[in-house]
Amino acid sequence: MRLWISSVLKFCIVSLSRSLCKSFFQSEILDGNNKYKCETCDKLVTARKQMSSILQMPNILVIQLK
Repeated sequence: MRLWISSVLKFCIVSLSRSLCKSFFQSEILDGNNKYKCETCDKLVTARKQMSSILQMPNILVIQLK
């Protein structure tokens, strides 16, 4: 029974990690009230924000849920 619970818990943690990583690296459109201020033309412009990659995973990963 303990082994089964441990396996299910590990599966849930891995699934949650993958889901969170997928949403973390998903691009976000900055528009409306959330536009990007262009430093060159000094205007608010529509833009796309996206994290490119994490080169090395840390030993301890801290996840904050809001």
